[in-house]
Amino acid sequence: MWHEFHGPLAAFAVSLVLALVARLRRSTLAGSLACGLAVAAGWYVMRSAPLRLAPLVPMERLLPLSVATLLVALAAERFAARRGVWPPLVVTALGCGWWMAGGPLTQAGLLAVWPVILVVAVAVVAVTRLSGIAAGATSPLPLALAAFTLAMALHVVGAPWIWILMALTPGAAVLPLLLVPRLAGLALLPLAADLAATKAAVSLSIGRLAHGGLGAVDAAALSPLLALWLMPHAVTRLRRFGRLGPLLAAVVCGAIAVGATWGVLWLRR
Repeated sequence: MWHEFHGPLAAFAVSLVLALVARLRRSTLAGSLACGLAVAAGWYVMRSAPLRLAPLVPMERLLPLSVATLLVALAAERFAARRGVWPPLVVTALGCGWWMAGGPLTQAGLLAVWPVILVVAVAVVAVTRLSGIAAGATSPLPLALAAFTLAMALHVVGAPWIWILMALTPGAAVLPLLLVPRLAGLALLPLAADLAATKAAVSLSIGRLAHGGLGAVDAAALSPLLALWLMPHAVTRLRRFGRLGPLLAAVVCGAIAVGATWGVLWLRR
């Protein structure tokens, strides 16, 4: 069954190599590259999947999206670091929304797909804020929590296997970053954008959100936000466990979010 995990495994391998380079050579650039290139590598391996992520948008659009978000983060870190997180975050959020909506170039085209742009942009901002990146945090643990919570929640609601692999890819990419002692301020922005684009694409493609409803798949897509919102409170409660506190908090919050998704699924039966 390992051939089914080629995408996440490729993302993990690329991230691990770059994370080791970042740790051994104390290179913040290698750490930043790991955040974008690893997900791109995983999605490249999965590019032949017969899947459409959003209206009229084939899976291949995620590949340039992951690279573009990486370039935005690197450029902002290099040339506009003093301006903070919000300028590159706004550019990334709107760019992701526009690209996932098919990249319309006319006013009529934009008006036709503005709900898709809004959903994806809000998802990017929400994941970035709740994971602490917007406040300058550089810990990859919240993004790992969000990615694996999404994958587990999708499994609980019986989503197609390809979507679970899509969610596992950013999760696999973020795990080796726990080895990096210091990441650049915007290094995690591409990973947050990739994860947000995935969760938004789930709702737009197989959920009821695009039709004005809210189903179990949409609850699964929202579960990472619940887990990220709960995590700071759980970390405070579990502070007595020392260094294990944040990890235990992530496990507890992920379990609560997945349990809430199961509850929605049970209520809708």
